[in-house]
This record gives sequence, C-alpha cells and structure tokens, in this order.
Amino acid sequence: MKRLINVTLNQVEVLKTFFCSYLIPLSDETVLLHIIKDNNKIMIHDNGELIITGPDTDLLYELIIKLIEDENYSSLGINMAGLNDIFGPLICVCTAIKDSDITKISSMIKLDDELSDYQIMQIAPYLMNQFNHTKVTLEPEKYHIMKNVKKLSKDKILCLFLMQTIKRNLDIYPNLPLILDEQIKEATLAKHITDHSYKANLFFNEEATRINYAAKVSMIIARFLFLNYLHNYSQQAKTHLIKGNLEHSKNQFNLLKNENIELLKKIAIF
Repeated sequence: MKRLINVTLNQVEVLKTFFCSYLIPLSDETVLLHIIKDNNKIMIHDNGELIITGPDTDLLYELIIKLIEDENYSSLGINMAGLNDIFGPLICVCTAIKDSDITKISSMIKLDDELSDYQIMQIAPYLMNQFNHTKVTLEPEKYHIMKNVKKLSKDKILCLFLMQTIKRNLDIYPNLPLILDEQIKEATLAKHITDHSYKANLFFNEEATRINYAAKVSMIIARFLFLNYLHNYSQQAKTHLIKGNLEHSKNQFNLLKNENIELLKKIAIF
C-alpha cells in the first residue's frame, strides 16, 4: 500500500526533527528525507512529494497529517520520573499538546532549558492546569508485590508500567504520534510486551524533551509529582530522604535497610 502527501520545506523540517531517530543516510540527491520505521518507509522528494509505503501506511499517513496540518492536538509526549532515584515511586506522565499551545509554553520554558527542582516546583502547577495530561504512579509497595510475589523482573515491571500509560492515552488519541525518550529502550519494550498494536504510534528519541514540547511538559509534571511523593515519604520515614542515586542516598538506603526493611519497601524501589 502507498500513500502520498505534498509537503512544504517547513513541514519537512518538522518531520526531520520528529523522526530523527529513524533517518537513513541519503544516497539520492533528489531525496530530502529517507525514514525507516519498523517495516515502513517514508521518502520525501525535492518536489515536495512524501510517499509512505509499508504495512502501517494508513496509520502513518494519519500521524503525519496530525504533525503537519492539524490545528488540534498534534502530538503526545511521555516522560517518567523516579527511574534514577533510590527513594520514591515511579511516575509516568503523558501530555497532549496543540500547535497553538507552543507559543504559550515557549514563553515560559525553552526546549533546551535545564530546569532545577526549584524551577519545576514553580512552573508545574500552571502547566498541570493548562494542558491535558494523564499520570500513572507505581508506588514501592506495589512494585515489591509484582517483583517478589508475581516474580516479575524489573524490566518487565517497568514495561508494563509504561504500557499502561501508552494504552490509556492512545485509547483517547488513537491517531496521534507519541514521542518518548529512551528511559526504557525500544528493544526492551518490544521484548517484554506481546501486544504490538501500539507500535506504529511510538517514536523513541533520547533527546525527546529537547525536541518536543509535549515530552518537555510531561517531564516537568512528572518530576513535580515525584518531588511531592518524596516529601510525603520523608515524613513517613521521619527523616529527609535524599534525592538521586549518589553516595549519600546509597548510605541512607543501607542504614534504613539494616534498621527497618519493611519501611524501606514502602519508600524505595530496589
């Protein structure tokens, strides 16, 4: 099956950014972009013709139209908080962004901004009120049940957790492209998840939060929610839990492990 779209040079740049992890080196000077995703091929020629071929042609056609023409929601972005922290839950957030939202967001934050936790605490409440987003939380107690009772590996648990967020949002926005960074590798997700009906909608990019505002907003909201959970866990533990995965937090973990392992299972994923 083959579909054709006529695109402008500006739209080519939008697609080049979004599909950057799937670009193939060019060998024909008449081709502006050559993209391979799964078993699908997208070619953009210098006359403005975009040609899609492969098993997911119709879905990719709808996704590309959303990216370059739709004035409503143009993309979804997912990000997770807590993966690199010893203490706290895992939180996955997905945000839907319209093209018309980007001016409003970019007046507050830039894609290449490195935000401190203090800045995130100031910005996130506004973003949460302004933009449609969903969150899924995996608290330590549930994680330990999945690991120790159901005997699931950490990778399997993380993939199931991520898929819960993906499916929830693609049920709402079935024709939108969904971009996520490689916090969980594409190959790892494919290994542990047997339902591949979602696959054509997903676009992995390790720089997702630097090229897509939906991913950036999701990162800010997820981190904000994580920090609030960590504050509550600190009150539960009656001590200030240290963020991150460095020596001080490891020492604190080991101390709590020796003193109160049951408490630790409620506040840390390990």
